[in-house]
Amino acid sequence: MDNEEFKLIYNKALDLISRREHSKYELFLKVKRKFPDRINVIDNALTKLEQHGLINDRRFAEMYIMHRANKGFGPKKIEMELQNKKISSSIISEIINDFEGWNEAIKKSYKKKFGEKNLSEVGAILKAKRFLYQRGFNELQIQSVLGDA
Repeated sequence: MDNEEFKLIYNKALDLISRREHSKYELFLKVKRKFPDRINVIDNALTKLEQHGLINDRRFAEMYIMHRANKGFGPKKIEMELQNKKISSSIISEIINDFEGWNEAIKKSYKKKFGEKNLSEVGAILKAKRFLYQRGFNELQIQSVLGDA
């Protein structure tokens, strides 16, 4: 392994993580775009970053969940997004179960789309349910915001 090549790749990865958190897989894909034929060197650089605590999939998942829930997305949708970013299912389920902001997230999502009005028409209720399902919320969470509509 060429030491200069390693430094170049390592510094590219450092540059990317200085801007925001990344999962290891996400960072791998971004660095690979710039250095497509240096996969072993990329792996070594990312392993070193991981050993130094500069990339951490658990920390990434925690921040990702807070950010996406704040945007009004539910646990199912976020879980699928994190799976696409190759975060381990044990980390995903643990962090999603520990997150306490789901009620606030669904209320924010509902309020942004439907305002303060109480839905009474069957069609409007079904539309709201469909919208909240697509945002990744489950039946219990939806019932909590819609009541027994």
